[in-house]
Amino acid sequence: MEKPRFVCLDSSTWGLLAKEITHDSSAARVLSLLNEGTVVPFFTDHHVLEIAQHENDDKFKRRIALLRSLRFLAFHRLNEEQANVGSMLDLRELEIVEILKNPDISFEALIPKVREKLINGFVSGEEFCAMNEEWWALYRRDFAPYMRAHSAEIASVTHLQMANLNEKIPAPGTLKLRPKSEVLKILKSAARSVAENLRNVGDEILRDPTKRLKSPEEVSKDFHAEVYEENLSLYDIPGDPFDNMLAKVGVSRSRLPRNATIADVGYEAIFVKTMGKHEQRLTDLCITD
Repeated sequence: MEKPRFVCLDSSTWGLLAKEITHDSSAARVLSLLNEGTVVPFFTDHHVLEIAQHENDDKFKRRIALLRSLRFLAFHRLNEEQANVGSMLDLRELEIVEILKNPDISFEALIPKVREKLINGFVSGEEFCAMNEEWWALYRRDFAPYMRAHSAEIASVTHLQMANLNEKIPAPGTLKLRPKSEVLKILKSAARSVAENLRNVGDEILRDPTKRLKSPEEVSKDFHAEVYEENLSLYDIPGDPFDNMLAKVGVSRSRLPRNATIADVGYEAIFVKTMGKHEQRLTDLCITD
């Protein structure tokens, strides 16, 4: 008997399939392939919450109807009765735990060990929806509007490139801090510019007072104020200002590539923060157990 292959489709693909399934032969063929059992869709909580978060009720219902029609689907089953679909964090932690047990394990040996623990939920679409519909309804009612607005703020700010990411980081001892008054003037000017950009090209939710959490001006002002407050302590720390800045985000020059760029620092900072989150989650789990 042939073992099924698992495929992880993004939520926009499920939205397109749900829209086209009744009148597009290509969409119908995709659904037929998935229902044969040789290719099984795999879901994370990221996928289902993006579907549940959609503002349009009709589109949400069509997408859930599509999931319900699947003969098979797989997911990482958590112990919770509701919202029991695992996330990418859970996947990474399965990998981390295996690597901690055997630091010399190869990727080829790691994959099957993680897979057998990751794909522990294998049900029909009907069962999957029955298990989660109560939670989805609660999420849509009480959390989805906030999450849409919060996501719009984050996406709008992060999509604006406010620095040359390809610029090389300063060599040790070469960066000098500007006077605080000059930094304030620069940040106020940047805040006005970013607010204008958010009004013009930011997420449409930011332009709708009935849906947003903050106006474009408030988003920009709060962001730049946070940048200023977080870096005030650099004026009181002896040593190289850039190295001190790296230390604040947990980055060491020794881990950066040769001729590192601002982008390299950003990637390393994200990695360090992500690993810190996993460390805290796994520590909490050990304490609970």
